[in-house]
Amino acid sequence: MIFAPLGIIYIIFVPILAWLSFAYLLYFCIRLIVDKHFIKKVKKN
Repeated sequence: MIFAPLGIIYIIFVPILAWLSFAYLLYFCIRLIVDKHFIKKVKKN
């Protein structure tokens, strides 16, 4: 019974942490692509 709250916290916290790390990675990749595209546009002009 002592470990029940920890299990609930783990079940709730781990997916949130996984989603946050995935979202951050996705954001970083998009920003990198946008930055490269923006730099190309600036060089052309």
